[in-house]
Amino acid sequence: MIDKIKQESYQILNNWIASCTRGGKVARNTVAIGIVVLDHLRQKCPVLKVEVISKGGEVKGARSGLGNILEFYGISRGYLKEVTTRQGHQDGQRLFEAFNWGNNLASLGD
Repeated sequence: MIDKIKQESYQILNNWIASCTRGGKVARNTVAIGIVVLDHLRQKCPVLKVEVISKGGEVKGARSGLGNILEFYGISRGYLKEVTTRQGHQDGQRLFEAFNWGNNLASLGD
């Protein structure tokens, strides 16, 4: 079961990164928003959209909390101060959707 979830998760991430590649590159905003999304899912699965997406459509933690999240994973705060593009937040929401808001990962906690 764990191997299947791991394989599906890798596929979801690979597809998501490929869909976020623009001009042959993946923006720092995209990498950072992916880390924020995965951090939310690490803490709780499943999540409700209202718990992780603000009324303005931004992924919670992608602005003021970004430095702390990056540091938790050993990435310098200087990597990116905050996710600033609307596209970054849309990419983050698509990643949540691809993981079915964490429902795909919920059985790992059992």
